[in-house]
Amino acid sequence: MSRSRDVVLLLTHSGDYFTIDRVAAALERRGVQPFRLNTDQFPMTVQLTAQISGSELQYGIEQGGQAITAEQVRSVWLRRLWQPQLPETLAPQFRSACLRESWAALEGFLEHLQEARWLDHLEQVRDAEKKLRQLEIARSVGLRIPHTMVSNHPQQVRDFLQQSRARW
Repeated sequence: MSRSRDVVLLLTHSGDYFTIDRVAAALERRGVQPFRLNTDQFPMTVQLTAQISGSELQYGIEQGGQAITAEQVRSVWLRRLWQPQLPETLAPQFRSACLRESWAALEGFLEHLQEARWLDHLEQVRDAEKKLRQLEIARSVGLRIPHTMVSNHPQQVRDFLQQSRARW
């Protein structure tokens, strides 16, 4: 296992192919070690270890016989984060807690990669997914935004659609 800071972490899922494979091959041709992390395979076939002792925190991750430490990661490409897969045999009353804890562990590892260069940083992706927040910011700086509704109330959605059609 290489210990220099020469790894590009490719965050994706096991069903992703073509683009991610081409990027990995291009990195290898340039002498950079890609490490593809299929986030959907965590925690079942991806092992993560965090060790804290004194003032030191060390993270390691292993998948498919390859292992890296957080200190080796110089760049991260956040292509896709996928929901962790849990065994079907896991009792239903434990599923939500296991999913929550799995995400917390994986995000802890990713948040530890602050010194790495990120393409689509985790926080920026989260912010980009908050459509209502984006619209509120746009409105607050004086941009015109379309008449918008977000609701899970069926009648309010029907009324909104009817009012919107009347505006057209």
